[in-house]
Amino acid sequence: MGRSYAEYINEALDTEFSGWDFSDIIDTGRMEEDSFDWSYAQTVSSLFADTETLLDIGTGGGELLSSLSPLPARTYATESYPPNVEIAREKLISLGVEVVYIPENPQPPYNDRLPFEESFFDLIINRHNAYCPGEIHRVLKENHLFITEQVGALSCANLLLDLSGNGRMLNSWNLMSAVRELDENGFKIVSKKEHIVPVRFYDIGAIVYYLKAIPWLIEDFTPAKYEKQLRFIDSIIYSRGYYQTLSHGFLVVAEKI
Repeated sequence: MGRSYAEYINEALDTEFSGWDFSDIIDTGRMEEDSFDWSYAQTVSSLFADTETLLDIGTGGGELLSSLSPLPARTYATESYPPNVEIAREKLISLGVEVVYIPENPQPPYNDRLPFEESFFDLIINRHNAYCPGEIHRVLKENHLFITEQVGALSCANLLLDLSGNGRMLNSWNLMSAVRELDENGFKIVSKKEHIVPVRFYDIGAIVYYLKAIPWLIEDFTPAKYEKQLRFIDSIIYSRGYYQTLSHGFLVVAEKI
């Protein structure tokens, strides 16, 4: 027999989340997300042989970067979310990676003051983190690559609307807007891809855990404040077996010219 609504909520609130690791709900089958039709890890690691200086912007807890070892000789990582900084340092120190904390601007341009010299990096990578195209251009060497995988505006769109109502405004962040920004800041687009895949949650606790782990999705989120909406979603899971939302992502490889 399944657990009650209250049991799922209490478990989600009691479960700690650290770094950028959703294995508690993915490995247990409580959340399922289809894969994009590219591999970010394979895309970036295929270039390491010709890279001496690497920058990973927004490394989270360092989980992905550490999985790409062996890394280039001089690898740096930045992180703007304070709870992740020490986690990333502990995970990456043995790999020789210097992790730099950079407070992020609350509004664009994000990360516009990277503490590195001009034309310092052979390769800059970024997964799911905000960036300033002009600042990327400044610290990247000419004719070298910037690779980013981004979360598009349609990710979790129906979940956010179900929770916050139809008055919620979604942003317009997508492949086209990212490409336009990079083009305007001195980059040539080498390749680009965009994909939307389904994400399924199989219990209401997994959804609360997810929203707690990503507080910027709904900044005032608490299960008590959104109980009516959560119970509606819980009824969908009970009748259908799952609640489905979307993951919207895009990948851009751009060369500094």
